[in-house]
Amino acid sequence: MKTLICKYRNTSGALYCHQIVPLPDGAVFSSEIIIAYAFLRDNLPGGCDYLELDFPMQPETAEELVRRYDTIVYFAPFPNSENLDVLAMLPQMAVERGVRTVFVCREFGYTRDLVARYPLGHAALDCTDIVAGLDHLLQGGFFEAAPQGPCLHLDDKAVPPETRLYRDISILDAPEVTNDPAYKTHPEIRSQRWYLIGSGCARHCSFCLWNGSCHRNRDLDILEREFEWLEGGAEYCHPNLFWKRSWNEDYLNRIRRFPSKSYLKGTAHIADLYACRDLLPAWRDVGLHTLSVGIESAHERVLSSIGKTDNDMEKLREVSRILRDLDMELYVNLIIGLPEDGNDSLKQTYDLMGEMGFYTSCCSFLVPYPGTKVYHEILDSGLCTAEDLSLERHMDFYANRKRTGERPRVRTRHIGEDDLCRWYETFRSKLHGNPMDI
Repeated sequence: MKTLICKYRNTSGALYCHQIVPLPDGAVFSSEIIIAYAFLRDNLPGGCDYLELDFPMQPETAEELVRRYDTIVYFAPFPNSENLDVLAMLPQMAVERGVRTVFVCREFGYTRDLVARYPLGHAALDCTDIVAGLDHLLQGGFFEAAPQGPCLHLDDKAVPPETRLYRDISILDAPEVTNDPAYKTHPEIRSQRWYLIGSGCARHCSFCLWNGSCHRNRDLDILEREFEWLEGGAEYCHPNLFWKRSWNEDYLNRIRRFPSKSYLKGTAHIADLYACRDLLPAWRDVGLHTLSVGIESAHERVLSSIGKTDNDMEKLREVSRILRDLDMELYVNLIIGLPEDGNDSLKQTYDLMGEMGFYTSCCSFLVPYPGTKVYHEILDSGLCTAEDLSLERHMDFYANRKRTGERPRVRTRHIGEDDLCRWYETFRSKLHGNPMDI
């Protein structure tokens, strides 16, 4: 039995989405996928190969891989209407030829629809811990049985907690991959090396697929060795870097002894970041440059409706001041069109952004992901204004290009689409990559 795990050369395997990174040559290092490879290599009888694919894939390449391997684990970038045919080529061909296929694509709730519409695998994973999903398949005999039946879909609800092994595996377990010089051809491109120190989120935001998922930080001894090996030269992302103060302090004390070349990124909840605000100078010294927080709204009515009552704006003001004094960047994420949004809540949020002079990493219309609480709330209350919430429209929404006439899929209990569009343009013109200057 011969197994292949593969991703596109210029694609990251970031926790939330697989984005294609513009890179003229070389490859994008993705710690999560390398860890998944190390797990399969050590646990499958026939071992496992690792391959970086060139985009776009050529049909003869897909033919060769399908002939060579019995099992293919395929990490796909986010599909849209422009690239779906290319991205689907290998997994569709593998399924048609009877090659056991695992399709990995965290595309925000539509994995089930995607693999049903386009036969892309015998198993589809969009759980937060990919190694846990692969281990679940391994324990269930998936890699030994003949491929058959409907596609098995594994999200966080389908993966038992006891299979979560991601925290205990190191990228250093796979030197045949990590020592590839292609990962160091562009040291000035920080996003060439994606490094994750944990995954999952214990919060319960109504709009988020990861809400209440098993939060785990990776083993500290492993992280310390990896950070030394990376010489601090990586960009990492984490659902909540400051979730547990004791762990954060321990990790910080371990890595601060290494000379840092880092441009590190992390995400945090306001309350957790505030509780660890005294640690921020030390984090700056080890290379933490940017923190991202999900504000969503500054209005209590809206925050209460989505389960973010601990988003305290006074704490945000204090954290913002500290970060500004440290010359660190704070990016905020805003959602326009939450069910309780109104002109009053959007005006309050807009005024807060102007007061603090924020940049924003994401200002977007609400996208109701299937399986989330807000998705059912919108459908049950008749707030959906789109013709449908189809797979195709979802893919187009994330096509990463500006289209004239893009409109929200929802109205709120207080205002309609036209008002939401007006606020959307107001926020984007003032916020997106520009300091607020009202």
